[in-house]
Amino acid sequence: MPLNRDHAIFTQRWQDGLRAAPESAMIGEILVYERGPVTADGNKPVVTKTTVWQGNARIQPMRTPRGEPEPGDRDVIQQVLFSVPLSAPVQDFKPRKHYVQVLNGGLNDALVGAVMTVHEVADSSNPIERTFVAEWDTDNG
Repeated sequence: MPLNRDHAIFTQRWQDGLRAAPESAMIGEILVYERGPVTADGNKPVVTKTTVWQGNARIQPMRTPRGEPEPGDRDVIQQVLFSVPLSAPVQDFKPRKHYVQVLNGGLNDALVGAVMTVHEVADSSNPIERTFVAEWDTDNG
């Protein structure tokens, strides 16, 4: 008996039935933005932010932070994986151009206020959530 080639596997009904579980674990909140020109207000720099997306996310630090091997370089880089709902436009997140700010860390309050650089859109064909990776220089907050 031949396989039915016209049968859609990942239907909207199927996605709606499964995505509730991963979305229930998205208890953090993030802001993805693009930096505009930096201006000065007296002696304080003011950064203009253009919001790309804001919403709930599951925030998962990956691996142990690694130090840069250059002599005198104090950078300690932590990669962080963000899982966001299907509705998030991760295809619009640009590596090295967009930034992620953690507004609510969920169970990881140490990340609140951290600003990270989008490193890569690590999305696969995952039909129930979207993912991307950002890098955080933990030495600079």
